[in-house]
Amino acid sequence: MLDKPLSLWWFQTHLDIYCPGTHIQDKIFFTQQQRPYLRFALAWEWSYEERAKKAAQRASALFSACFHDCDELIILVYDYTNPQLFWSNPNYLYELLKEITISGEKQKTHHYRTAYVLNNEKGEPQKIIEDLQDPIPVWIGVYHIKKNKAIIDAILTWIANHELWFDPFLHQSIHFYNPVNHTRFYMYDDRGCSISANNNWPLQHLYERYNGWIVDYDKKTIDGFFT
Repeated sequence: MLDKPLSLWWFQTHLDIYCPGTHIQDKIFFTQQQRPYLRFALAWEWSYEERAKKAAQRASALFSACFHDCDELIILVYDYTNPQLFWSNPNYLYELLKEITISGEKQKTHHYRTAYVLNNEKGEPQKIIEDLQDPIPVWIGVYHIKKNKAIIDAILTWIANHELWFDPFLHQSIHFYNPVNHTRFYMYDDRGCSISANNNWPLQHLYERYNGWIVDYDKKTIDGFFT
């Protein structure tokens, strides 16, 4: 898939060409920016055990359908290591990634505390406040990986576990990307995930097959991309 070791510079250069306006330094990475997207509800059960299980199962099904035609992917990881901000255990993720990583790079930087509101017409986050006096340390890593269902399922399960206080868990923000058709997959927690692309054709089969899982509050906007 890649003809050279993956680096942050290479990835940003790739995004500048194929996903203009997308920057790996942004806290809200791969926002829709008027691109076709899908947003799915994963779980809402009162039982935390059932919620975690259902969220992981749905996320796995969506992930497999999204990336069914590729054997390698890129993962972008935001690792906020400040213990006052996150209940964190960063080593879990990297132990998994060691088994499937072909190449990668990470560096330490910072983000600022920023408040966002949602533009209801476009469904895009709009920055309104940025506190330049209070930067948040963050490691940004990008990894070229071999797709491995068992490890991917573990990552998705452990993302679901985080907000529900189950162990093991992952606190990192993890984005999966196919550089061939520019499809992006992001599971934010047990509640849901989003999938986006530059065009609607890589998402059409997901829209049709999993239409009943699409969140109600985005349904009208999402329908507009596919009908």
